[in-house]
Amino acid sequence: MSTVNLLDEERAKASFDVTKMGWKLCGGQGVFERRRALIALVKDDPVFEKGPQEYFDLADRKKVMYKNLKRLYRIEQIVKEHGLDLMEERALKFFVNIGGISLHDDVFLPTILNMTTPEQLEQWGPKVTSYQWIG
Repeated sequence: MSTVNLLDEERAKASFDVTKMGWKLCGGQGVFERRRALIALVKDDPVFEKGPQEYFDLADRKKVMYKNLKRLYRIEQIVKEHGLDLMEERALKFFVNIGGISLHDDVFLPTILNMTTPEQLEQWGPKVTSYQWIG
């Protein structure tokens, strides 16, 4: 049995409307449709293609880090091209899995933005928010 169409086959067997279930799980039809639109922005982009052992190649960590940085950069481009807000940007990063580099946005960046003096923020802020410095 081919797994290519397995999800579609299983959805066809459901005794309920799977689209309406998706709306319910996402918090409404609007949220569901917006999520689909965001996924469409990255779905066929070659930068986000996954290799068979993408996250298991510990011998070549630089290669994995470089790939994740390329993904992060591409997400930033998509955000600017489509005028996405912060929540949509975070959703994209979740959908494509940018690996450990997500710690920069989740831990390092908020720490710098919220726990520095105005002078430190003036010096460090632009470099941290533009990913010149990654922590």
